Amino acid sequence: MIRRLRLLALSSHPGPTATVTVLAAGLAVALGYGVGRVLAVALAVLLGQLSIGLSNDWIDAERDRSVARADKPVARGEITVGLVRAAAL
Repeated sequence: MIRRLRLLALSSHPGPTATVTVLAAGLAVALGYGVGRVLAVALAVLLGQLSIGLSNDWIDAERDRSVARADKPVARGEITVGLVRAAAL
């Protein structure tokens, strides 16, 4: 279970996901939103970015395999396309 979660996290494009989420939260703070609203913005953006990153990995799985992408758990066969697709949706 922990291994699957780690592989899903790696499939989610964690760097860009974190960057966009932090920037969105920062913009919400700059706009003067209260704590609850900042957290809501951050959570909404985080979930959207996770879905985008995971979708990219399952949609591009065959192409990533064909070029032996070492940074993609799906391309390495460590996690199934179906699991990544289910997590994205």
